[in-house]
Amino acid sequence: MYVVLGSGPCTSNCGAHGADSGGDIFVWADIDCTNVSSCKVAQTQKVSTAAQLMWPTVGVDEGGNVGIFANVVDSSATYLGIEAWTHDASDAPGVLSGPVSVMPGTTTYTCSLGTNNTSQTGNPVGVQTVRDPLDPTSLWVTEQYAASASDCHWMTRIVQYRP
Repeated sequence: MYVVLGSGPCTSNCGAHGADSGGDIFVWADIDCTNVSSCKVAQTQKVSTAAQLMWPTVGVDEGGNVGIFANVVDSSATYLGIEAWTHDASDAPGVLSGPVSVMPGTTTYTCSLGTNNTSQTGNPVGVQTVRDPLDPTSLWVTEQYAASASDCHWMTRIVQYRP
């Protein structure tokens, strides 16, 4: 079982796996439940950047290759974009490659509904990754990005990919 857990800003003691960059983090975990009565963590990896990372979602293809997508808000321009990380089945435990920009935001994202300009982005219910039932080597993901200067307005991108 694979999970990805998002967190708010973290500047120190944010867990193992590298430096704490002051932005939001997420932690990816591979949980081995071969024995259902005693699941154990097989590997983990923390992603920490100076940007805000929101709504991470994880998918796994039939070969065990992992893809993680998240909203990323650039700390200098507050452009809301989409980035991706991967872990190939052949990679060493705890290794994530990325990020790769999938859909950069094209304008500053603002939302006057909250105290944090990015607090009203998207909806975690609409952010998900699923395996393609016709091609188990492909995954589909939905995420949001900024492409309009209108208040609290984001666009949704649907992406098919192979991790």
